[in-house]
Amino acid sequence: MYGFPGAAFVDASGRQLGPDPRREPESPARVTPAPGRSAWAGLSYAGPEISGARTATPAALVTPPDEREPLRVPWTAGEVPVGGNESTVSLTVLRPGPGA
Repeated sequence: MYGFPGAAFVDASGRQLGPDPRREPESPARVTPAPGRSAWAGLSYAGPEISGARTATPAALVTPPDEREPLRVPWTAGEVPVGGNESTVSLTVLRPGPGA
């Protein structure tokens, strides 16, 4: 794998909520997990209750990492910012390991 994962919040019908996440200014490196190992990328945003952003509660986070069929992960973490002040969602590059 190389670079940034694809990611988008979607509603129950699969429509994207808000703009594409912003990529953090980082230099990507190739990540090749050994069998049974993993890789991760960070996803962050300002708390909507603090930032005053317009919000929505996604049904899923869709991650299409160079695939024809996206992986749809149920979203259970509540509201996310989708517009207005401080509504930016950010992604980091892929890194080896189980995550931070």
